[in-house]
Amino acid sequence: SGLSTAYLLREFSPVLFELRDQYGGNAMGEIWGDPLDEKPYSMGTAYVISTEEGEPLHEFYRELGVLDTARFAG
Repeated sequence: SGLSTAYLLREFSPVLFELRDQYGGNAMGEIWGDPLDEKPYSMGTAYVISTEEGEPLHEFYRELGVLDTARFAG
């Protein structure tokens, strides 16, 4: 949500701060396991909510190009 907010407020040149050294908020990932058998795991969410044509979020997705790249389960 921080990146989305910064994008929408870009005319004001917002500055984003991260709590940790690794960026990603609750969608960041980690690698766990034995060094010989490490597995990547998601630490949070990384999903796109489907929208209807004409909704503000739908237009935001269109502007970002999400509608052309995201896969929606139906």
